[in-house]
Amino acid sequence: MFNNRRNRLILVLVMAAAFAAGLTKLFLLRFEAGDVYPVYSSLRSDPIGTQALYESLKSVTGTTVQRNFKPLDQLDFFPDQTVIICGFSPRFIRRMRTREWENTMDSLFNRGGRLVMAFRTSKADSEYSKKEKDNCAADKDKADESQDASKSSSGDELADIEKKWRGHDDIGFHILRGSGENKESWAITSKAEMPFKIPPMLLWRSTLHFELKADAWKTVYQLDGKPVIAYRAWGAGVIVLVADSYLFSNEAMLKHRFPDFLAWIFASHHRVVFDEFQKGLTKQPGIAGLAIKYRLQGVFAAIVLITVLIVWQQSTVFVPNAANGSDRDDDARTGVGGNTTEGLVRLMQQNIRSCDLIKTCFDIWKASPAANRSSREKIERIREIVNGSQSQKPAQLYRHICQQLKQGKIL
Repeated sequence: MFNNRRNRLILVLVMAAAFAAGLTKLFLLRFEAGDVYPVYSSLRSDPIGTQALYESLKSVTGTTVQRNFKPLDQLDFFPDQTVIICGFSPRFIRRMRTREWENTMDSLFNRGGRLVMAFRTSKADSEYSKKEKDNCAADKDKADESQDASKSSSGDELADIEKKWRGHDDIGFHILRGSGENKESWAITSKAEMPFKIPPMLLWRSTLHFELKADAWKTVYQLDGKPVIAYRAWGAGVIVLVADSYLFSNEAMLKHRFPDFLAWIFASHHRVVFDEFQKGLTKQPGIAGLAIKYRLQGVFAAIVLITVLIVWQQSTVFVPNAANGSDRDDDARTGVGGNTTEGLVRLMQQNIRSCDLIKTCFDIWKASPAANRSSREKIERIREIVNGSQSQKPAQLYRHICQQLKQGKIL
């Protein structure tokens, strides 16, 4: 019986281990390709990922490369650091009006560094780009109205209006999408001479372009007379806008690589951060990560060991089997099966020796109400039979006493 239970338990454990191994292998295959991550993520190794650029920069001596999975306002900025956001969708540009981005731009302004925002296009961006021109005009009207209202406001109200963060409007740009579908073309450098070495042309696959609303912006590349790559100083830092993330993709690293352009983007900085938070990726440490962090490996090992011992105890018989006897005798010793009477019998078998069984029964019977109805001579006669027949088997002696009482030989 216990062998069957043990075999079933082993079978269940083997099946669970096989299922877990298969599931783990499936996830490893998905994560190895990286297609579970957003486009232009540094965790993707397929053509629309940026893992090749990440690994290449990581192999450069003296360069520290890392991924960011937390809000940008929690990221430390340094003068020799480049933070790059690839695959930034135009639909999410209004997120820059949040307090997170305001704090981020303040850190960049005060502490320095370089922030590179590379955008992408998708089918979902089409409707947004059609409305963006109208939104730009509407935003301009609202700004004019706020200025008119500020003229008639008190000094405190005027200060509140001036302090309000307006995201990309304060930075001074809008992103628009031209007509037509994405196709390969060439973006060329602007007419102004650049103080740095860059390729004269870049392969371009996007129809996005920028509308620059501040004189501080300098156009680096343009397509059909519209700026597609631009930069500006922002306090102690620099902001770079790129209207196509393809230039940083794994496919571009293989087919259309422009080293001089990448060298200008990262500005020979020793720190490079690939932002993943804006793509919706956050780092949430699991139980294993927390255990490693707080050095709880020994606790988990002890829990596993105790669990194994409990399972082993439930499936293993620790009472040794008798040298001789049937399976029924083994069950009787281990207390398996049977009703209440059999349980009492087994209890007596485990605690009363065979030679003392009849004597114990006599002592119990003598103290019972049934013995009070018997004469003293009868009780003494039974005592003599019990004491004088120690060598006789208990069952035979019990039947002999019962027979003597039935025949009236014991009065």
